[in-house]
Amino acid sequence: MKKNITLLAVLLLFGSVSFGQKLVKTYYDYQNTRVHEVYYVNAKGEKDGKYTEYAENGIITGQSTFHNGLANGVITIYNTETGRQILFKRETYNEGVKDGPATYYDAVNDPTIPTASGSYKNDAKDGLWTFIKPISSQDYNYPDPEIPQQAWSGCNYIKYTETYNNDEKVKTNGQFSQTFYPSGKIYLQGTYYNDNPLEIFIFYPNGKLFTYLKVDSAGNKIFSGQWKYPGGSKDSLQIYMLQQKSEQKQAQQADEMARQQQAQEAMRKEQTKSMEFRSHKHKADSLFKAKNYDMAKGEYEYIQQNIESGIWNVPTNVSKAASDSLHGMIFRCETMQ
Repeated sequence: MKKNITLLAVLLLFGSVSFGQKLVKTYYDYQNTRVHEVYYVNAKGEKDGKYTEYAENGIITGQSTFHNGLANGVITIYNTETGRQILFKRETYNEGVKDGPATYYDAVNDPTIPTASGSYKNDAKDGLWTFIKPISSQDYNYPDPEIPQQAWSGCNYIKYTETYNNDEKVKTNGQFSQTFYPSGKIYLQGTYYNDNPLEIFIFYPNGKLFTYLKVDSAGNKIFSGQWKYPGGSKDSLQIYMLQQKSEQKQAQQADEMARQQQAQEAMRKEQTKSMEFRSHKHKADSLFKAKNYDMAKGEYEYIQQNIESGIWNVPTNVSKAASDSLHGMIFRCETMQ
């Protein structure tokens, strides 16, 4: 029986510690009574394996793993300033750089609140990140200074999302919403273009619409007011959004019509220039046949100048042929005078 227990202990020891690893302990005091760090090193003296750090009162402040001296895997850090172990952050590392999921907590106000969560790629924020922050007095005036404090009644936190690419925030376009935490009900929802608000809807914590406003591209408020539909409910918002879609479709149709009119106007101008070219060419040829070489030369030179300057848009191959022909006619006019 004793042999079996001894064999089991040996297997457990070698199952948790690789060959060549050495256990290292550091202490806060010279008497080696208050442990600071416990970790393993490889034959080169590099951290390799589980790493644990302690506060002076013995509470764990951090846990991680290393591979050949580099952080590798999940690193968990705790705040122990109050004498209690409070989760502060949890990050994922790959060969010494942040790479993977990460979550950060409000260790001061509420340790259960994940103030920021998302993913890293090669040590840079990447993809969708979610942020939760305490509501301050400054938030009462965003985005409209007319919003009363009672609109925030009973809400301590606000949640919003941002998208990152290589640690740079991607500008917000399209639908964007901010929600109260922890109820999840929408506080602010609107349409943004390059981070500039164009249309914003603001709700009470109970879901009823408080107000809405429209903003131009310069950030100036162009329309605002209390909701006009009965009850101010989200159903009213849906009705309004349908109207907005109809207005947007009409605007798109108007833009398309304007584009077609511009294209037709451009075509008309090109046709006019083509007619001018043919008219002046006919006039020059008629003057040449009438042996009025001096006036014919002037017309040919006028035609040549308009073609070469681009006033009359003529295809390159046609332009070259016409230019060569005009040069020849001008030369004949000069020799016939």
